[in-house]
Amino acid sequence: MEKGPKYERLKQMIRQNIQDGIWKPESKLPPENELCESFEVSKITVKKAKDELLTEGVLETIPGRKGVFIRKLQGISAGSLIGVVIDDVNVVPFTGIFKGIEDKLWENKLHSILGNVYFDPEKAESYLQSLLQNNIAGVITVPMICEGYQENNRRVLNLLKEKNIPSVLVDRYLPNFDIPSVVSNNRQASKEMAERLFARGHRRILAVSGLPCSSMDERVQGYIDAFEEAGIERDPNLLIRSNEKLFTLSSAHQNNELARIKSLIQKAGDFTACYFMNAPLQTTVRVIFPNGRDGHQQVEFAAYDEITEPLRSLTNRALIVVQPGYKVGWEAAKLLIQEIREPHQGIVQMTIKSEIIEKVLD
Repeated sequence: MEKGPKYERLKQMIRQNIQDGIWKPESKLPPENELCESFEVSKITVKKAKDELLTEGVLETIPGRKGVFIRKLQGISAGSLIGVVIDDVNVVPFTGIFKGIEDKLWENKLHSILGNVYFDPEKAESYLQSLLQNNIAGVITVPMICEGYQENNRRVLNLLKEKNIPSVLVDRYLPNFDIPSVVSNNRQASKEMAERLFARGHRRILAVSGLPCSSMDERVQGYIDAFEEAGIERDPNLLIRSNEKLFTLSSAHQNNELARIKSLIQKAGDFTACYFMNAPLQTTVRVIFPNGRDGHQQVEFAAYDEITEPLRSLTNRALIVVQPGYKVGWEAAKLLIQEIREPHQGIVQMTIKSEIIEKVLD
């Protein structure tokens, strides 16, 4: 639990343990000292997380019994349950997105069931199938990053359309698919990032993209737009595609991907700036800079969302696109509530502006 407020992260872990069946409905929540030890947090953090989950109805106290208990799901009416499917709630910007969703739903007396699917489209499909059997009121979901992005996600989302379940896509969307969505301004933000690097004198910018999806496609296009609008010649070899799941692939697949990426890096040649188009892609630094910063002391870094551990091994400073995660989640929940209360009001595609900052770690 290293990113975001610790009590928020602890809340998600408690929710996840309940969802995964580790802690059963009506069972007693482990005592504070055990939670402190298990999750390596303070008693203050445990108390704050526990108090909020009591307020939200996830936990409950029972008269005449000591301790805090897991509330039975049946204690919440089925019509007030919203399924939320997210890549990984522990990763920026999804921590903020889920918090925004939760807050808006709670404001309207609705409750969320979180599916933390860890970038696995099969798990997402299985989770949605189980939600459909529980008379949920609606779904907010992130289309999964995967090979065959459009085909796989259309198949999954058609499950919701066939059952007429009110749904909203968050963070990504599917082109020409009529489900409302709330996303950040990926194309414009990526263009502005490249322009920031131009202003610092960079022309040879190694841009590391990932698996195809709406947000990645737009970020790539924004990078290209910046060169075209500035009239700067762009070396196409400097735009390379890595893989967000690179170091979790099977050995054979990983070896093939590593060989492919190493070949692209060799072909790219020299560069003065390196731009990672999402946070998980920062693992690629191990391939781009196998000897650390030897020979690359002057390279400047840019990235989406945050400076993650792989990049921290090289620098404590980077230009960062900060996505409005909380606002994206809040607006997605607001849109879903409108869909539930007044269906068939037209498809809304909402885009929210990101900002670029220079981040320096202590």
